[in-house]
Amino acid sequence: MESSNTESENKTKSWLGGHSGWLRLGTKIILLVVVFLVFFGVCFGVHRINDPSMSRRLEDGDLILYSKMVNEYKVGDVIVFEYEGQTYTSAIVAEGGDLVEIDESGHLYLNGTQVSDDIVITPEQKDELSMSPQFRVPADTFFVLNENLESVKDSRSFGTINKNNIKGKVVGVLRTRSI
Repeated sequence: MESSNTESENKTKSWLGGHSGWLRLGTKIILLVVVFLVFFGVCFGVHRINDPSMSRRLEDGDLILYSKMVNEYKVGDVIVFEYEGQTYTSAIVAEGGDLVEIDESGHLYLNGTQVSDDIVITPEQKDELSMSPQFRVPADTFFVLNENLESVKDSRSFGTINKNNIKGKVVGVLRTRSI
C-alpha cells in the first residue's frame, strides 16, 4: 500500500516538475495582463470617433486614446466629454472667466480678440444655438468647439461643459479608416 502512494506521489511530482516552468510563466503572464488591464482602465480610455465633428484632426472611424489622469485643462486641449449620455470630442476654446462673443457676421472673439477668420455661426445655425451672442464662461466650465464648424454638437448648441463631465484629454490617435 505504501509503495502505491509513493508511486502516485512520484508521478505527480514528475508531471509538475516537467511543467512547473510553464505553469509559473502562465501565472506571470496572467498576472501581467490583469495588472495592465486595471492600470489601463484607471488611467486611460478609448473612444471611437463616430461623426465628422473634428474632421480637421480626427475622422469618422478613428480610435482615440485619452488620459483620465489629467486634472487641469487649458485652451487648445482636445477633450473627450459626456453630455446627456453621449460621448463627444471637441477642442477647448475658452475657460472659466473668459469672455466669448460671436459678432453679427458669425466670427468668434475671445476676450475682445478675434480667434480666427472662420465663421463659427451661419445664419442657418442661429436657430440651433442655446447661447447668447456674448457671455462670460463660468468657473470650472469650458467653451468647446468642433473643428468641423458645420457640426454644432458643441458649446454653441448645449452651452459650456462642466469640468466634471470631462472624461479625459486626447493623447493619441489610431487611424482605423483604411484597415
